[in-house]
Amino acid sequence: MADNTNAERQRRYIARLKAGGAAKPVSNAGAEKKIAELQAEVARLKQRAEAAEAEAEVVKVRAPLFREIERDVDGVSNATPKPKPIWTKAQYMQIVKCLHPDRINGVSADELHAACVLLDQFKPRLVMGEAEERARKKRAKRAAARKAAKAGKR
Repeated sequence: MADNTNAERQRRYIARLKAGGAAKPVSNAGAEKKIAELQAEVARLKQRAEAAEAEAEVVKVRAPLFREIERDVDGVSNATPKPKPIWTKAQYMQIVKCLHPDRINGVSADELHAACVLLDQFKPRLVMGEAEERARKKRAKRAAARKAAKAGKR
């Protein structure tokens, strides 16, 4: 029977080492290769992130410009400004007083004449001419086409 003491085990181990030559040294070559691959991947991802940040910054800067260009296509602003009132409140009330069915019997001829003068005075602003009507319809048609094209892109 073999001796199972610690000294015997050490002797057998030393004999195996001498017979088989020196034990193979421990190597980190596989781990070092994997580390190098991971570092290269990290560098590529950093470059992509920087490119994405630059792209986002360009989009952020260009977005207001594109909105402005989109709004002013064909030199026509699609922004609808608040319309200026045609009459003052007193003028409007004078016309309503003369034309309202509940009050028409109590209105004098002078008041009717003053209301008619007001209406005649502002007639060019109230009645749209044929050319202006065609231009308005054309602008509306172009705006609808742009909106449809924009919806088609999405």
